[in-house]
Amino acid sequence: MNKFVSTGFAFYDFEFDAKSEELFKIAKRKRIDLQPKPAAILALLLKHNGVLVTRKEIQKHIWPDTVIDYNQRISSSIQQIRNALGDDRASPKYIETIPRKGYRFIAPIKALPKQNFMGFSVIEANNRFVTVFRKNILAALLIVALVSSSVLIWSTQIKPALEPKAYIRPLLLILPGVVEANSAPDDALFHKLARGLSDEIISRLSRAQPQILGVIARITAKEFTRDRQSVERAKNQLDATHLLETSIRKNNGKIYVATALVRLSDLTQVWTQTYETQIGDLGVIKNDVANRISTALNLRLRHGVWGTETQGTFDRVAYQNYLTGLAFLNRSQPDSIKIAVSYFQASIDADINYAPAYAALARAYLMSSNQPQAREAVRHALILDSELSEALMIDAHFKFKVDYDFEDAAKSFEKAITRTPGRAEFRLRYADYLTAIGAFDKAIEQASIARELDPLSASLYGELGWFYLRAHKPENAISECKRGLELQKGNIYYALIANDCLVLATSMLGYTDEALIAAQEIMILFGSGDQKINAPQSIQMPDEQLRIYWLWRIETMKKFPGTQIDIAKSYVALGEYEKAIQAVELARKQSPKNMVYLKTDPSWDPIREMPAFQKIIADVFPNTPS
Repeated sequence: MNKFVSTGFAFYDFEFDAKSEELFKIAKRKRIDLQPKPAAILALLLKHNGVLVTRKEIQKHIWPDTVIDYNQRISSSIQQIRNALGDDRASPKYIETIPRKGYRFIAPIKALPKQNFMGFSVIEANNRFVTVFRKNILAALLIVALVSSSVLIWSTQIKPALEPKAYIRPLLLILPGVVEANSAPDDALFHKLARGLSDEIISRLSRAQPQILGVIARITAKEFTRDRQSVERAKNQLDATHLLETSIRKNNGKIYVATALVRLSDLTQVWTQTYETQIGDLGVIKNDVANRISTALNLRLRHGVWGTETQGTFDRVAYQNYLTGLAFLNRSQPDSIKIAVSYFQASIDADINYAPAYAALARAYLMSSNQPQAREAVRHALILDSELSEALMIDAHFKFKVDYDFEDAAKSFEKAITRTPGRAEFRLRYADYLTAIGAFDKAIEQASIARELDPLSASLYGELGWFYLRAHKPENAISECKRGLELQKGNIYYALIANDCLVLATSMLGYTDEALIAAQEIMILFGSGDQKINAPQSIQMPDEQLRIYWLWRIETMKKFPGTQIDIAKSYVALGEYEKAIQAVELARKQSPKNMVYLKTDPSWDPIREMPAFQKIIADVFPNTPS
């Protein structure tokens, strides 16, 4: 069984702190007396809320050295718990008896987020294991020592925070988790969970204020490995100051997760720690590792506010299905998104109150263009957790791109970023919104933060190119898009974003030859490479060659639903303005997608002052922030 328990639980009129083994009546904030053994059993039942805990399992955890007479002790302890809660065995509200098997805690519970995890075994690692400890005086002293040593690791950089001019912000690279050699070479699930560990730590630490601690985003981090060349790249290419390594090994039914924090200036290993638990507990370990590191930093970063979003479930099956779903979703392929949906749904089936699973399901539906289902999923997520940043960001998307409720969209964007300021993609989505309303300087500022957090993301540079383009800075747009193309590594979607931006940016500057090259690349990506538009032997003038591209684009886009706005832009490029206006009107009726950029996309500049276009702008954006 899972060795980990939360220290804080709330259920109906009660709160229970497993750390101090205290039960409180919430209304009166009155402590209710509960003996140590019944308190330990209550903690075990709460940890496995909704799941049968057998008498044998209770005996194993509470009376491990007793093989006889434990049944009577369990029954007596359960009755003490019921008396304390005012529960009735015949019609239970809290603890259900499963005859001849065990007990199940049936009341809905909520974890108290500001408390830490307890009841785990932590082993200090200096390439050797030392004494395993649990809740006792020695454990308490070691925990204090661990936190204190972690703080000292950073003290040379954190201390100047009291003097802002001298403060040098740490920038942390978290390497992908690895499985130690010969530990589990053929266990695909084990390897996947090992990789997922680093993603969880990135997610946790990214919730710090970015001006205090920088964390390299997942897309960039996965490009690095545990070798000297990667270390040098991290120092020179990313300006990282520290890196965190995680490795997992499996032995005799247990897993051991080793973490090491390395200072890159001198390659000193300044902190190490190893965690031991059962294989099924990996999800809790992920949260504990990240919480422990952020807690250590928080002791010194007194002016910082660190996020406290929790895993949100104590159901192992729910959490593992959620992690598996994320792994498939991150592949961003139609088939993998469908698989991700099934895993997120399975996670929700296991724990119907698991808000992050609903938010992830909403994102999956959104990626597959199923907007009604996405909206319903994100609505559930926000009902369960109105502060969940992932759900807030998707909610902002709908308010921005579907409802055109720009004022409420801004509130959701800002709330999500305040909650999780270290997520590069959140900054990028907010910057996208800001360019649509014409707040270009603020948009570039947000995008620059995203670039710093995720400097090797190809999609980021392509989108940043569009941001500059909407700000009427085509030279900057060209530079960003070319950088994105260098990084895209065969990803068709990223290449399309960058080349599409390049066609327009280079055309604005009169660089027709470069525009033709980008246009030809788009045609090749669509499988039309046999239709040459920039062949040297062609007798056509460059502008006429580019015209071929726009005509091809109109015919190609007609094959896809919801592309009327793109067809309209192509007509503008061809100078056929009346047809462009008609296509925009048709787009309004069929799909509002991408109409949010009508006010700022330079594609529309040739028709911007036309009365018909002005009327469309006024109708589409009646309440747009200035």
